[in-house]
Amino acid sequence: MLILQAHADGCDYIYQYSDDAQFLPSSKDWPLVMLADFKVRHDFGVWGLSDTNNPTTMTLGATSRAHIDLQGWFWPPILKNWYSDNYIQEVYGPEFSPHYADKNFHNTQTYGQRYAQCDHNLEMWLSIVISRARALTWSIDALPEWTPYFTNLLR
Repeated sequence: MLILQAHADGCDYIYQYSDDAQFLPSSKDWPLVMLADFKVRHDFGVWGLSDTNNPTTMTLGATSRAHIDLQGWFWPPILKNWYSDNYIQEVYGPEFSPHYADKNFHNTQTYGQRYAQCDHNLEMWLSIVISRARALTWSIDALPEWTPYFTNLLR
């Protein structure tokens, strides 16, 4: 709900943050890098730092208004918790999901694991397919040269 309120209030970029995340010195300029990357990608896709505890998954990501405009959410409401990070990283594929190994934060896990794992793989993959189809539709008008890329994501 907070993300949708930020969107309604006119925020151009939304960064998912957690109260147990600690930015590391390597990421001191991350807002400038993020904005430059979004500009190159027409404010489309997702962007993230590397979590020292889970470097292969974008556990905290950022999007522009375009993502919320297109998808209607940051994550699909059907994804309750566990794999929502995977969703945001998978939707746009590697070209539109830069995830920087040299820009880090550390999840201190101050409060430990806060919720039980919820395996909903079918719901996640269906959400990804629907969101990728929306991205393909967007690309046809906004970035026609990228249409083959988004078409391949649906295969």
